[in-house]
Amino acid sequence: MKKHEIGLSSLTPEGKVALTPQNGGLLMISEGFSKRIPRTMEEKKAKKPIQFEEYCARVPGAYALPFKIDLTLTANSRRLKLWIGKGYIAFIGTFFRSYNGNEKHQPEGGGIHRADVLTGKPEPPKYDFDANLPLNETATLSVIYGSKAMWVEINGRPCYVAKNAPYMAVTNKERLEIALSCDRGVELELKSLAVTEYENDEPVIGVPELSAYEWFLQSLPRELREEAVKTDQFLMESMKRVFKFKKSIDKEGVLAYISPCGLQYRLRRISFGETHYLSWDQFNKVFAKLGQTDPAFAEKMFANVRKNITAKKCQQCDSISCCNMKTIEYNGKSKKACAGAVQFEWTPSAFEDVRKLIQAAGEVV
Repeated sequence: MKKHEIGLSSLTPEGKVALTPQNGGLLMISEGFSKRIPRTMEEKKAKKPIQFEEYCARVPGAYALPFKIDLTLTANSRRLKLWIGKGYIAFIGTFFRSYNGNEKHQPEGGGIHRADVLTGKPEPPKYDFDANLPLNETATLSVIYGSKAMWVEINGRPCYVAKNAPYMAVTNKERLEIALSCDRGVELELKSLAVTEYENDEPVIGVPELSAYEWFLQSLPRELREEAVKTDQFLMESMKRVFKFKKSIDKEGVLAYISPCGLQYRLRRISFGETHYLSWDQFNKVFAKLGQTDPAFAEKMFANVRKNITAKKCQQCDSISCCNMKTIEYNGKSKKACAGAVQFEWTPSAFEDVRKLIQAAGEVV
């Protein structure tokens, strides 16, 4: 193992980038964007890797895989990109439509777009984890390129793992240059930078091994992750005697809590722009009771009853047409929904509503 502590004053700007010493660190402000350079038809046929016109700060030297890049920084935006060899790893925001379809929201979660460091081949963006840096506060970012896995850690928390990158299949690896860039107008203050080169598979020892449930939690922004854990404890502990929930995660990453009495709570990854929802064929009893004890909450939950059918398929049934449509009635009104589904937005208050509605359901079992 050989660790290189990079002096921040040794970074060199390329393109419209200003580097200014500040508070013992280095303030980086870009006046331009890293733009894709158009390829000719011949280059496309030859599958030449996509190249970019770079606006970046270059790190001196070149480094042999496997290695680890450690950064300590403060930023006022989460749009950050590391250029490594022929590839890059970019931290990007996550946009999805709210379940009512009226407007776009940007939750605290984010994604990663990666291109291979040796081939330059881009991979599809990944949004199924919270990969956003904290804003306007000091944070640590580590990117590890091992021979059998590459992963990212933010403040010591693993938030991305890939085990099938093309560079892993190459035995004789060239030394790679490293650079750092950010979007125009972003103020990025670097406090420290280090690159550690390893021998053989040394960094693989630290590959994070998380359960499917733990990886699901990593897909949620911090404030929603906390609410999801509260809800998990509520279902598996507080409501254990009433509903006896069993927890599972399917191959598509859908987290499900299923009770023998038929009550189900399912959460699809937030990156898919879908909702989390409760379904039960006895919700008519629940709404009838709520109408007497808490009519305002009953009205709010009844407004969340909807078919949940997208242009392609019913999200609950996973088929073109719903095969289990139920009618829910309240206060002289009725709605049809798959398995009597009540849907919820991705907000902390929505998780509170989930727990409150399940509590109400427990009173009619």
